[in-house]
Amino acid sequence: MHGTACFINIDAALAFYAPYGYDSNDVADKIDCNEVIIGEPELGHGESLWLNKAEGRYFILIKD
Repeated sequence: MHGTACFINIDAALAFYAPYGYDSNDVADKIDCNEVIIGEPELGHGESLWLNKAEGRYFILIKD
């Protein structure tokens, strides 16, 4: 399993990055540059999606 930079909404992204010193303008820049995505990530073959509801962030599970 690995975390992604994909969030359920902008509020979740802001909450995630705030402890690292990022403000709303920084997060907006990350969204504009596609470093942060609002919405589900694309999945590859053998992958499934898991949402960490506490973070509002998507994780990808890789099936063996």
